[in-house]
Amino acid sequence: MNVFTIEKFIDERALAAQVDPVQYRINHLDDARTIEVIKLAAILKKGAELAAFLGLGNAALGEIDGHPDKLCADQRAEFASLYAADSRSA
Repeated sequence: MNVFTIEKFIDERALAAQVDPVQYRINHLDDARTIEVIKLAAILKKGAELAAFLGLGNAALGEIDGHPDKLCADQRAEFASLYAADSRSA
């Protein structure tokens, strides 16, 4: 069984339990470091989705069209608040 298959199965179990897939994974983990990695991955995914939605290219990486200086302070603050809110709720 490969990792994709395992992760897909976990997603399906979360859906059947009507639980967010990230929360489902966290609920079944004991290792604090692994839990933090799962939370960080979820936050990064949300940031990347927001960047794509806003048409910011690689804004989640702090740059637009390969130029870090094009990401304005307001956008950086918006991403920082998104990450902070997600880390408090997860």
